[in-house]
Order: sequence, then C-alpha cells, then structure tokens
Amino acid sequence: MQHVDPAIGWDDPAYTQPFEEPRPGRHIGRWLAMAYVGFTCVVAVSYFWAISVPGMRFLPWMASLYGVALIVVVWIVAAVVTLVRLLRGTNRRVGRYLLVVPLIGLVMLAARITEAPLRLRFEPARSEFTDFAQQTLAAAEGVVSADPESLAGDDPAWDALNPDVPLVLGGFPLRDARVFPEGLVIFDREGAFLDDAGLAYLPEGEFPAGDGSFESPSFRSLGGDWYAFTSSW
Repeated sequence: MQHVDPAIGWDDPAYTQPFEEPRPGRHIGRWLAMAYVGFTCVVAVSYFWAISVPGMRFLPWMASLYGVALIVVVWIVAAVVTLVRLLRGTNRRVGRYLLVVPLIGLVMLAARITEAPLRLRFEPARSEFTDFAQQTLAAAEGVVSADPESLAGDDPAWDALNPDVPLVLGGFPLRDARVFPEGLVIFDREGAFLDDAGLAYLPEGEFPAGDGSFESPSFRSLGGDWYAFTSSW
C-alpha cells in the first residue's frame, strides 16, 4: 500500500516513491539475535567461573560445554542462511551477532590458555595464602624431610606434615594440605573431576616429585612462589 505525506509537493520525486512498511519479522529477528548474544554471554560467564579454580567446577563446566555446543550449531545454521540470502540477493547485510559471538568464543579460548580467571581470582587472596603457608612451614620446620608414609596418625610429626586448613581461604574452598621438603601443597575441595587439584607454595621453585597419594603432579606458575597444580590420586 502506498502512503503519501501531505507535506510533500506534487513535483517532489519522493511523492512517487512507495513507503515500505516495517515487517514484523524484522523486529522478532532482532530480539532473537539479542537473546542469542545474551545467552552466549551467560555461557561465557559460567565457563569463566568454572575455571577460576586450580581444577574446575564440574557442573558449571559441563553446563557451559553444552551451551557452547548449542551456540556453535545455531551460529552455523544462521551463517549458512545468511550466506544463501546474500548469494540470492535477498539480503545485503550480515547480522552483527554473527561477528560478536565468535569474538566471545576467542575470549573464552584465551581465558583457558592464560588461566586468566584463576589468576584474577587468586591475586586478591595471595597475601592471605602466603601468610598461611609461611606459618605452616615454620611449624613443620625440622620434620619436613620425614617420610610421610612412615608416620602414624598419632605421631606428632603427622600433624606438622598434614596441617589442618580452613574450610575457605581467600574465597577458595579447601580440603587438606601436605608439607613436602620443597614446600606446601593445598588441595582444592572439588579438584579437577577425577584428579586432585590445588595451590602450591614452593619458595625455592622446586617441584615435589609426589608420592603414592600425590601422583604425577603438574604445576603451572601463578607468579611469585605460587603454583596451581593437578595430580592423580
């Protein structure tokens, strides 16, 4: 249907141009695109939280992986539809959400590689962890070279080498700790799915070789004397 603005003169070329009514589907598509980007942001935040510990928070980690899979499927379908429309000439622009979502994915990948969520979360708690580690190592001085496997639970050295830890320290939920000749390892309560995980204070920069209950530890530097680790059990 053609609409004419009375303010336009008969000799104005705009008089003869048809007025295009907005299509309802365009607004729906815009809201769907915004919801899609919003969902992607929620998945990214969940993923950042899941990897903000030395191991992982399993439930949000799994939920974020399923979310990523759904996001990828929707993006591929939307990209194919957009490409077909561009080739047919029925569409002349690419939705910005097709560019924003991959950028969010790159940020998530960079966060995994650099362990930025863990580093950002640990930094405010560094001094609190350092005070605890130094006090614990001072209390164990003189018995750190003993063989933990040879100690009984009622041996005074046992308490020094297996110190009590607070339930939460610096916002990190903890399980227990072990003193090694190289330093102190503190176990995260949830670990890394089937493996143990935690934080290690190693002032000499030497890594413990592990033992029967702390097998094949792998350490990643957090700067200073602190390291994140995962290990078998």
